[in-house]
Amino acid sequence: MGDVQEAYRPPSEPIPSARASHRRLRCLKRPTRLAAILLLLVSVGPVTLVQTDSWQLLKVGAAEAGGLEDPPVIGPGKAMSLEPGTPLTLHMRDGSVLKGRYLGRTLLDSALYAKRFEEYARSSSYVPFALGETLRVSLRDDREWTAPFAGYAELTLLLRNLDGSQNLRIPFEFAREIHRANGDPVEPRALAKAFHARKLPSAEAIALEELLPVGSEEERWASALRVAVEDIKSVNAKTPGGVPVAGIVILSVVATVAVIALIAHNTKPEPTGCDSGLPPGTFARAHLTTRPFDRSRGCYVGDPLAVADPWPGSTESGPATALADPAMAHVLVR
Repeated sequence: MGDVQEAYRPPSEPIPSARASHRRLRCLKRPTRLAAILLLLVSVGPVTLVQTDSWQLLKVGAAEAGGLEDPPVIGPGKAMSLEPGTPLTLHMRDGSVLKGRYLGRTLLDSALYAKRFEEYARSSSYVPFALGETLRVSLRDDREWTAPFAGYAELTLLLRNLDGSQNLRIPFEFAREIHRANGDPVEPRALAKAFHARKLPSAEAIALEELLPVGSEEERWASALRVAVEDIKSVNAKTPGGVPVAGIVILSVVATVAVIALIAHNTKPEPTGCDSGLPPGTFARAHLTTRPFDRSRGCYVGDPLAVADPWPGSTESGPATALADPAMAHVLVR
């Protein structure tokens, strides 16, 4: 009869041995989980690191997600200004690793970007513009430009320069109205939101040169490797004092400013057998930012609107006017 009772036991009621086993398993998991969480909070805060010969990124919460649902402001001292000549180790999203010296910010080659844009256009549900499409853009300083669309940069619209030189940059927040070739309007705020959500392909790149570069600056730029910023998962760098740091690359809407949002702190951890060996306080020699950085705008908190590039020559709408009021043409400082 005992076998019959077990055979007709309701499916939702586990047999006694299974119930006891599950209870013991939960009792073991709960303290283990709490201990792990407490250890993370005490040692490194909201990120997870492994300390070996250099810091290695395992997880970056809000920064890796790139969403605006999380606080978008990087506090003072939580980022390092990226200076030309800084040795970098780039950990790419495809698993590869690149090493070299940071030369500066640049844009991807137009032919390479066109291929990336084509792949995006085939797979994305949000394609507000087509490459080469003529756009009419009204700016906040009353200028109006009409030119072919050349892509996206950091929170920025790229228009093809009429003289064939470098593309012109129009920050989303400095555009008042954008109209497609057929007259349909596209809201600049919608573009900014889509860019933060990684729904728009960025042409932003950093130039990486050899660790021991030779030649003139022009020759070094010509031979430098252009690495798409959106392909970089994390970065390891050396501060001027030789201290290894790690984080993610954050770009400003201003084309000359880049920072590394840090995921390491200057407090020396307790010895664990994997000690980095850094003396206390050496991290302070890094060029840390002294102002909070607003990722939603791509600038330091309190900075005025980033101004669009001056137009060299004339447009279909008439001669280009002078650059916006000098009070607005603010250049970001570290």
